[in-house]
Amino acid sequence: MPGNLLKLAITSCLVLGPISSAHSWDTETDTNGPFGVRTHYNPSFGPFEKFFADDGTQRSQDIVDSGYFGLWIVCDTGEKIVRVQYAKWDSSKREWFAVALAPVKRVNVKFGNEKPISWNVSNSEWWGDGSKTAYVNLIFNNPSLFMKKLNSAGSVSLPIEADRQNYQVKFLTKGFKKYGPNFKKAGCS
Repeated sequence: MPGNLLKLAITSCLVLGPISSAHSWDTETDTNGPFGVRTHYNPSFGPFEKFFADDGTQRSQDIVDSGYFGLWIVCDTGEKIVRVQYAKWDSSKREWFAVALAPVKRVNVKFGNEKPISWNVSNSEWWGDGSKTAYVNLIFNNPSLFMKKLNSAGSVSLPIEADRQNYQVKFLTKGFKKYGPNFKKAGCS
């Protein structure tokens, strides 16, 4: 199973059970692996600060029905990675799967109220069936500058084409600054 899909499968419990300590930036830690945080956007209701328990509320149902975009900031052996991925719930397999994104080379990113910046990105790829390429991540170049801009902005937004639809995705970024010491400790200052 590709690494990105494995990570999505591991996090599937977030929607299915109550997470009392979830906040706008969920922490992903592994004692033998990278340090990372992520925040989310749902196409039905927008950015959200926590995953909702499977409690019958409309928002929890929207996450299951529409999936979510995740903005991940990861420090892996001193290397910073900033990526966006779209995931949907597969009820028959009871796991999240990555939705293919349209391949792009640049995207207009808006930090808070600033004017949009044309940012270089790359699409990571994997071969799901051995015959075609599926682009499942937008990976931003110059992650250090991206993180610096996140520190001073309350939100970040960008257009993404996924599943043959156009989305204007917006993430809340107010809680990101507090993770600076964690990234420094993990080797990304």
